[in-house]
Amino acid sequence: MTDQANPISSDEEPLVAERRAKLARIRDMGSAYPNDFSRTQMMHPVSVKFRGVPAEELAQREIALAVAGRLISKRVDGEISYGTLEDASGRMQIAVSDAASGKAGHAAYALWDPGDIVGVEGILYKTEDNELTVRAHSIRLLAKSLRSAFDAGAGLPRYAQLIVDADARRHVAVRARILQAIRHLFSSTQYMEVETPLLQAATGADATDAFETHHNALGMSLYLRASALPYLARLAVGGMEKIYEINRCFRNDERSVEQGLEPTLMEIICAYSGYEYMMALLELVIARAAKSAVGATSVPVQGQTVELAKPFARIGLAEAIQRHAPAGWSEAQLRDREFLARQLKEHGVTLDGAATWGRLQVALFRALVAPRLIEPVFVIDFPVDRSTLARHSPRDAELTESFELVIGGQTIAYGLSLVNDPAELERRTTDPEFARAVEYGLPPSAGAGLAIDAMTMLLTGSSSLRDAAVFPGPPR
Repeated sequence: MTDQANPISSDEEPLVAERRAKLARIRDMGSAYPNDFSRTQMMHPVSVKFRGVPAEELAQREIALAVAGRLISKRVDGEISYGTLEDASGRMQIAVSDAASGKAGHAAYALWDPGDIVGVEGILYKTEDNELTVRAHSIRLLAKSLRSAFDAGAGLPRYAQLIVDADARRHVAVRARILQAIRHLFSSTQYMEVETPLLQAATGADATDAFETHHNALGMSLYLRASALPYLARLAVGGMEKIYEINRCFRNDERSVEQGLEPTLMEIICAYSGYEYMMALLELVIARAAKSAVGATSVPVQGQTVELAKPFARIGLAEAIQRHAPAGWSEAQLRDREFLARQLKEHGVTLDGAATWGRLQVALFRALVAPRLIEPVFVIDFPVDRSTLARHSPRDAELTESFELVIGGQTIAYGLSLVNDPAELERRTTDPEFARAVEYGLPPSAGAGLAIDAMTMLLTGSSSLRDAAVFPGPPR
């Protein structure tokens, strides 16, 4: 799928003018956009039910139906004109003639255009070439299409591209089935779906680059959330032990351009658990979502077949870098700011002069290693300054109990064991109210987030995260 800023080319404007003139004539004859047509059937179920019925039997049964949809093609030729209608379920041929539809109906149909929304009442039959067809006894224009998605070529806005791009519609359907599978799984495992604030008074625990706005009536600055986890943790303080939210989160930085301006996440918290639990839970969620969305847990990824229904590998962040870096890089070098800065510069990565070794190490991982990780792998043990809410690792005080799940070179999910010491939170977070909330007592808990856009990209074989989003925002 593509998405351009200018949806209508100059070549299309004469077509728009021509269609507006047709619309004016239609208005002179009555309602141009009627809303009294009653559809009785969707096209795909009708096709499935009757495509195997012989033409002679179909003619004897005289199956009456009323269908409606977009006219995607037409041909006017002599006594009988044909066309193809498409609704959300599928397509069906229609036949329009003076004898069946009346001279006025046939003449009106001849003036309509591909893209128009049409309602047809008639009898089902099969043509000589055995195509299931509706013989139109009554045909009506329900909505005039002034702009043609069929003639515009490249440059269509996403919603218009859905008209002509079956893959685009499939992506939307896969995305919907992913969300349905998540909700179905959690509803059967005592998890509760909740809603938390989108606008927040503080920048949030992990928001180094926050979207800021001003509320005029309240006279205060507010910020778009970067994660729902701090508010989900508040609910865990309140005794809600298994909760999740499907939400939009925002970051005002370079990664937001790569991952989408309004990424959709499934974020979750479970009390009395740790990040190992979250890794196992995500394995289950992803396998179930894949099976529901595309009917399989084996999916093609960059020329390989990836299995999503088996346990995923686990590897430390530093070890992952060492495996894919030139031989000889030591643990000490991977915590040496000067060394990391040199390696990033060699890879053309723009540096933040104030970045810590932890931030530089993660940046090196994303530039050097992540694109090569095709098979599912949990990369664990991220540095403290890249996991603000994560509990210290008992093996190394400079690392945390946190992870990212990488599949096909993309970060699909993340997770962590949550800090529940209010004094430590107060030192590490920019949200003092969150630290205050934890003073009431947060049970040992784990949290995670699953990127719905990245999951959709993975399961549809899309080449871009923009293709996986329904409305990806303006192009870069």
